[in-house]
Amino acid sequence: MTTPLLTWLYSPASRRDRILKALDYTADAVIYDLEDGVAPPEKAQARRNLAEALEALDTNRPLPQLEVRINGVGSEHFEADLDAVRALHAISSVRVPKVESAGDVDTVVRLLRPGMRVNALIETAIGVENLREICESPHVAGVSLGEADLRAQLRLSGMQTMESIRSRLVISSAAAGKHAPMGSAYLNIHDHEGLLADTKALASEGFVGRTALHPAQLPHIRAAFSPSREEYERALTIIEATGADDAGSGSGASALTDGTFIDRPVITRALQTIAMWQSAQHEEGTR
Repeated sequence: MTTPLLTWLYSPASRRDRILKALDYTADAVIYDLEDGVAPPEKAQARRNLAEALEALDTNRPLPQLEVRINGVGSEHFEADLDAVRALHAISSVRVPKVESAGDVDTVVRLLRPGMRVNALIETAIGVENLREICESPHVAGVSLGEADLRAQLRLSGMQTMESIRSRLVISSAAAGKHAPMGSAYLNIHDHEGLLADTKALASEGFVGRTALHPAQLPHIRAAFSPSREEYERALTIIEATGADDAGSGSGASALTDGTFIDRPVITRALQTIAMWQSAQHEEGTR
C-alpha cells in the first residue's frame, strides 16, 4: 500500500529566497504558489524566480514531491503559468484552482507535459455541483476543497454545510478510485491547538493529509493523522495473523486470540493504519 503524503507546504514563488528553503523542512510535498499567494504585479517575476531556482536544484538529494499552484483556467496568467511549468522537469504536478468541470481539467492537460498529474481545487458552488464528474476525470490525481473561497461564496459561518460538502468529496473520490482528499489550509498559523483539533476532525471524516501555510504547522498536521502506537501494533498483529501482504491478500477470514473476527475490510484498515504510521514517522533530518 502506498505511503500517503500527509503534509503539503505552500511556498510563494514571489519569494525567491523561500523556493529552495522550502525543501529543507519536513513536508512530504511542496506547492509553489503562483496564484493567491502572489500579487498580480509580481506574477511574471514569480515565474522567473521559480525557473531560476529550480534550474540550480540538486536532484541527487532526497526531495519532496514538487507541485505548482497555477492561476485558474481562463485567467490572465493561466497560459503563461503553464508555459513556465511545462519547462520545469522537477515539477511533477499542478494544483488547479476553481475547477468547475472535467472540461477545465482537459484544458489544463492539453498544455502540460505528458504524465504530469493534476490536483483539482473545488472553490465554487458550481464545482461542488460537478464533484462527481471532476473526480471521475482520468487526468485528475486528486480533488481538494478551497474552503475559504467556498465559505465566502456560500456565506457560511457554521460547519454543517461544509461538513456535508466534505462528505460528498470523500465519497466521490472513493467512488472514482482516487486517493482520499487532503484538507485545506488552516488559516491561523499561530493556533496550533486549533490546527491539531481541526485536523483530527478531518482525519475522522476520511481525509488524508493537509496543506500548510507555515512550516510550524507541519508537525501538528502529521501528529493529527498519526495512529497511536497501540493502533499500529494491533494492525501489525492483524497482518501477521492473516499473512496478508501489501495488497491485502492473505488467509481470508480468521480470528485473533482475543476473539476479534478478521476479514478483508479489517485487513484493509490495518494496512491503512500501518501506512499512516510509517508516513507519520517522518522526522526532522530525513531530508
